[in-house]
Amino acid sequence: MSAILVPLILGVFIGTIKSVRHSVLTVLLIASLLIPQFITAISAMKPSITIKEYYELKHIAVKAPSNTIFLVPNTKIRYWLETLTQNVVKNPKDVKSGSLTILVVEKFRPVPPWAKPFYEGKFVKAYLLFPRSP
Repeated sequence: MSAILVPLILGVFIGTIKSVRHSVLTVLLIASLLIPQFITAISAMKPSITIKEYYELKHIAVKAPSNTIFLVPNTKIRYWLETLTQNVVKNPKDVKSGSLTILVVEKFRPVPPWAKPFYEGKFVKAYLLFPRSP
């Protein structure tokens, strides 16, 4: 939380410097201290899934009927599936009764014994869950 106040304090500090030359030098000094941190953070940024996993999710979304609700407990998979379709839920209680539901999980996660296989890829599995009665 203390990092939030840094821009305010630095702005006040630079504003108190009367000479333009000294202000520019101070800004350059501060920037030279911050740039390595940004480079480290930018190089560490990457998507949460690989492109092959994304294509598997895309294949599942295209293969499923339009009225399907996808039940996805894993947050990173749910996020990417939400970019492909609107009908994605986290909790089984959020599934509307009588709707076709597909459970999407990572490859080696356990699934309910009554789930019928719908898709099995290299990274992701999808299972058809029978509609709940009202």
